[in-house]
Amino acid sequence: RWEPAPASAPAETVDEALLAVRRALAGAQAAYCEALAPLDKGDIRTLQQQLYRVFGSENDVGHTLQNRITGRRLCKLIEQMDRRAVLAAAEALAPLADPKLLDRLGEVTASDEETVTVAGVQGSIVRRITTPSGDVLIGGRGANSYHLDDIPGLTAVIDLGGDDVYYDGTVSPRRPVLVVVDLDGDDRYQARRPGVQGAAILGVSMLVDAAGNDVYEARDVAQGSCLAGAGILVDHAGNDSYLGLRRAQGVALGGVGILIDRGGDDRYKAALWTQGVGGPLGFGLLDDLDGADHYYAGGKYLNSYLNDDNPTPGYEGWGQGMGGGLRQVANGGIGVILDGGGGDVYEFDYLSHGGGYW
Repeated sequence: RWEPAPASAPAETVDEALLAVRRALAGAQAAYCEALAPLDKGDIRTLQQQLYRVFGSENDVGHTLQNRITGRRLCKLIEQMDRRAVLAAAEALAPLADPKLLDRLGEVTASDEETVTVAGVQGSIVRRITTPSGDVLIGGRGANSYHLDDIPGLTAVIDLGGDDVYYDGTVSPRRPVLVVVDLDGDDRYQARRPGVQGAAILGVSMLVDAAGNDVYEARDVAQGSCLAGAGILVDHAGNDSYLGLRRAQGVALGGVGILIDRGGDDRYKAALWTQGVGGPLGFGLLDDLDGADHYYAGGKYLNSYLNDDNPTPGYEGWGQGMGGGLRQVANGGIGVILDGGGGDVYEFDYLSHGGGYW
């Protein structure tokens, strides 16, 4: 079994920091394999093919699924996973958010910056490091564009600065572990595919942004969320904007989903299952430590309880600290929203803001 390495001394050099990155990736990979070990290849294929459709894209109500029978079968498969190992994978990546480690990673000198050509990247690449876990790219201090799904063998990006753009970056059994660390700049993260921006579908992912006013735009299973895995997003500073649709912004089903924003006046908006939601077998957390923030959950799918007996208008919400089961499928998990300070605005609709269902 994978066991966490004993606590080591803080990295004092760039090489020691890069070694810490390699260890984190290796630990997450090993724990991920252990998490899936109780399943056979057919089970993994079933989860890979059906998780997003059954628990995401085909749904527009919060209280249940379009396909309850398949949903129940998938929950049974998730129950068979070694979910302690899923948590171990998240724990392995957690040190990568340490500000002291980020400082060391930012100390690459100009003499180290030799251009490396990489398919899927526009801009300068300082190094391409091959590891047993996959390739680690270190981007230069200028503006870069990363088409993450077009970079073969990629498991991590460390970008030293500049106003960068990141496209997609899906995490699934095809690429089960992905880490993105951006050290500076006003960055934009754009995606239409699911399992992106520190999120995963049957995988493990982490996104760390150290500074800048950043924009995160995605649709489903995004921004510190997961379906059967672990997804973590940590933004250390800046006035940031998070936009999603379903299962975004600290949401987990069958694992752990965490979004931590440590400062700035931030904006969060999504329509369904969002902003600190724990679905079946899941723990979801959105923790914003400071700033005048605005949270919006809903606004797209009309309230499914609207009928002659209940004429109250409104939208599906299911967010902002909500433990949500799926009716006639599975009971829910634990969802948390924490805000550490500032003059905040919360807009939400049905089954939200400290809600619990099924």
